[in-house]
Amino acid sequence: MIEAAFWDCDNTLVQSEPLHWRKHVDTCKEYGIELDPVDDRHFIHQSRGVEIYNWLVKEKSLKETQENYLNKVDAIYKSLMPSIQLAPHIAETLEYLKSKNIPQAIVSNGRNDPVNTALNAAKIANYFDAIVTYEVSPIGKPHPDPCLIGLKMLEDKLGRKLTAANCIFVDDLDLGVTAGKAAGMIAIHAPPPFLPIPSDKADHVITTDHSLLDLCRTLCGD
Repeated sequence: MIEAAFWDCDNTLVQSEPLHWRKHVDTCKEYGIELDPVDDRHFIHQSRGVEIYNWLVKEKSLKETQENYLNKVDAIYKSLMPSIQLAPHIAETLEYLKSKNIPQAIVSNGRNDPVNTALNAAKIANYFDAIVTYEVSPIGKPHPDPCLIGLKMLEDKLGRKLTAANCIFVDDLDLGVTAGKAAGMIAIHAPPPFLPIPSDKADHVITTDHSLLDLCRTLCGD
């Protein structure tokens, strides 16, 4: 039986990678910086906003304050929210877990503002009892800290202990799978279509033939 479900946000729950890429491309153009659609895009997909800013300063000679740069990309991201979509099988999986009274939480490397913006735009924020973001855990995945903090937050919310080994953690990136495993959780890799390489660290990998909903039903004994 699943005691609790912990989720990454970007590209696990919501298909946000194209929007995150667009916000950085458009903002960088203001500073005369062109981003490579392969190598740079791959780096941005796997990195946090502050890490991306520091990389732009060092590698692309960006001349802007961190606050101003992040405010600009956040504004563009918000303007793109009408086009955000849920990842496959997410709506029915969230609803299934809710029907089983299984508490759910977000564990993201992202910053609070863009994470909450995406959850609200996709109309799924109400499913989650706790949200861990960069502001809550500056030490991000692959370190287990964000997952362990999320576990403690959910325990405090519920007023009872949870067994990590009976909790699932779902992420689209290998670094998230690593964090979930290190926290003692059941690590589920849900690779996005643009990066379909399965993690060899995962307990389970989602494929076109084995959906996340199917796996959750199996783990719940249905």
